[in-house]
Amino acid sequence: MSNIADNLRTYLHSSHLRLIERTSAVCSSRSEKIYLAGGVVRDVLLGTTPSNLDIVVVHPQYEFVDHLARGIGGEVVSRSQFDTFKIIVSSDEIDVATARREEYIRPGALPTVEETSIEEDLSRRDFSVNSMAVSLNQDSWGELLDPHGGEGDLKQKLLRVLHERSFIDDPTRILRAIRYAVRLNFHIHSETYRLFKRDMVYLQDISGDRVRHELERTMTEPFAWDVLLRGEEEGVLSAIHSGLKFGRIHNAVNTSNEQRVEGNDVVLAALIYFSSDVQMGELAIRLKMGTRWSRIVREVRLIKSASQRLRAPGLSRSELFTLLCDLHPEVIHGCAITTQDTAVKSSLYFYLNDLRCIRPSIDGDDLLALGVPEGPQVGELLDRLLHDRLEGLLSSRADEEAFVVNKLKGCLD
Repeated sequence: MSNIADNLRTYLHSSHLRLIERTSAVCSSRSEKIYLAGGVVRDVLLGTTPSNLDIVVVHPQYEFVDHLARGIGGEVVSRSQFDTFKIIVSSDEIDVATARREEYIRPGALPTVEETSIEEDLSRRDFSVNSMAVSLNQDSWGELLDPHGGEGDLKQKLLRVLHERSFIDDPTRILRAIRYAVRLNFHIHSETYRLFKRDMVYLQDISGDRVRHELERTMTEPFAWDVLLRGEEEGVLSAIHSGLKFGRIHNAVNTSNEQRVEGNDVVLAALIYFSSDVQMGELAIRLKMGTRWSRIVREVRLIKSASQRLRAPGLSRSELFTLLCDLHPEVIHGCAITTQDTAVKSSLYFYLNDLRCIRPSIDGDDLLALGVPEGPQVGELLDRLLHDRLEGLLSSRADEEAFVVNKLKGCLD
């Protein structure tokens, strides 16, 4: 059994290393067995720094997590029905789980769980590279548990499930397979790929909340565009819903720097841009969209419905501003990336890059100071100032003040 204590000391954040050392001391005093498990082990073996800590405790004593939180100076901020907990210590987080086995009564269902050994806990996980653990027990600190050959698969850059029913038990693993393959630049093992294609049909059995959660996680990936494009190519997106048509922007994304754009709103707007109105409505129901995602759908619809005006050759700068000023820039950006209509694309980018931040230099208080009486004329003048700024008729604060003075003198219409 290999020991990777040096990897932990080299690649963990110093604050994380201190936390697991304190955790080890607290658990040792209660004779509880604890392990780092999952992605954190994978990352340190790959020579990268994990962003979070996942700890597994075997057969914990009563009120273990509260005792641990007090012992390391933290606070338990969440508890789930599956005996998983989140502890916050200063600005760091630790995810704590009881070693458990899982049973699925049907494809896509949430599992029933019961406590078990660390070996069985590792056997329930998604891929071999995520089914390793490292002992944090003081008599074996740093020892690697690798019952499924995860370290060897890491060296071969392979993603491999642990059993025949893996994707049936939890079809969200199909989405994770693509995410890990792109993020880690790994290949999906041939037998795993066969199961991946065979079991894609079970994606329709996953609840909308779970699918949306996986898509949200995908959208935060550094290579979110590539993950979604891979999902399109493999048929995963269409297996979730026919309205997800990301692949149609393949050429636009791969021949520009647009794939570097970050932000969930940008990616979601691009993901649904080619959906019909009916499909967008169905997606809102299928994914149980909350307020933010529903707002993105609504704004994409508005931009698409305004396409004829956006491509009109006589569209003025102020008219373009009025069309888009109430919409979120991230949504506009997602549509600009995606649309294949060059005139619409040009208008959207012109708004984002040139018009969006234009405002008059003077405000309502300045107008009152210049002698404009309180009342509707203040708003009317602000609108006129914005219009003339957008159209390039005014270019400085002095121009604006002169315009207002002349207006008050009755020299302007």
